[in-house]
Amino acid sequence: MGFQQKNPRTDFRGGGHLSLLCLIYMSENYAEEFQEMVKVTKEKEELMWLTAISSINMTHALIIYFYMNDGHVSPQLEKCRAGRVQFKKFCNLNSLSKRAFFIIHCFGVRHVYHSWLNAINEIGVEKIPELMVRFSVLVEEAKAAISALLAEKALDMHRLIRRSEEIIQ
Repeated sequence: MGFQQKNPRTDFRGGGHLSLLCLIYMSENYAEEFQEMVKVTKEKEELMWLTAISSINMTHALIIYFYMNDGHVSPQLEKCRAGRVQFKKFCNLNSLSKRAFFIIHCFGVRHVYHSWLNAINEIGVEKIPELMVRFSVLVEEAKAAISALLAEKALDMHRLIRRSEEIIQ
């Protein structure tokens, strides 16, 4: 599935139990695309896409982005937090449905996945090691897309799902 180690437990440190719940949610609610990602992970190792660890990294990034962590955050990550508008919008959506975090997470992972494939098409498979260094940049680009999505007026759960689908296309 794309874990870094043989023992998946070691990969969950950053996002904890929520990371596992996000993986389960994505596999159940975006089954076709999730299976495509897993297939790329298993059958096209040269593309170096790791589904599970990408999802776990996105969960961790969103935990920090939405102020959900209970520990100290480095100054570098402190500037990667949601703005007031985005945080209020997330809180409102979350009060309407506890699925809000999972939907935003899936949007983020899918955004990174499609950006990854587009980048490979542009630079070629032989330059993937260079792209590995840019993985965090792709996560930041996905968070910027999430910020823009959460800044939209009249965003409710239905519109969140519809807009996230439109942006991925």
